[in-house]
Amino acid sequence: MTALQLWTTSLDELAAPESELAAALSAPELARAARFLHARDRRRHLAAHCFLRSLLAERLSCEPGAIEIVRGTHGKPRVVNTGSIGFSLSHSGGMAACAIADGEVGVDLERDQRLPEADAIAARILAPASLARWRREGEPARDRSLLRHWTRYEALAKAEGGGLVAPPAPLDADPAPGTWMQAVHRGVRWSILTLAPGTVPDCIVSVAICGAPAAVSLHAWQGLRESATVRES
Repeated sequence: MTALQLWTTSLDELAAPESELAAALSAPELARAARFLHARDRRRHLAAHCFLRSLLAERLSCEPGAIEIVRGTHGKPRVVNTGSIGFSLSHSGGMAACAIADGEVGVDLERDQRLPEADAIAARILAPASLARWRREGEPARDRSLLRHWTRYEALAKAEGGGLVAPPAPLDADPAPGTWMQAVHRGVRWSILTLAPGTVPDCIVSVAICGAPAAVSLHAWQGLRESATVRES
């Protein structure tokens, strides 16, 4: 069974100064950070990409700044000259998640809150039967249900890498959190998992991986090269 490492961290609790966070980042990453109008958003961007690079550096036994990340045709990032290693980064507010596996992988993390334009999002990402079930749900279960659907859809989109040119088809299932589901997109089978409530406090998190379900290990990242294993599933 493929191993999938899923790491989470609080971006606002990282004590490193901005200069240290920025030291390992590439010129394009720093350029994106400079475009943020608010200092908190800029720092979160720097912290999220430092988080990603630190994890990849541990995996690849190199320095974070030595990692060359490029983007494919539709924007999917990959590390140069590392074979089959796949990774995905997601952050919402002050929380971030990173998935790493041998093969294509995607993760999406969203704060547990109501999505804006919920009806339009639901109509875009849900197959007719799932959309009808969702519309029959009452509040606030309806909001959390849509977050589960949304994070699964986004995790699959990130793993597949088609971007806006070839987004996944609407999903037609809502398995219980902690249960894998299957989806086929452009002839390829994908496995998708939404973490059980409370696994990441105040967040909904889903992962997608190419092929069969993976053995997922969950970890909390404490800072530069400091981590603690939470649990495995």
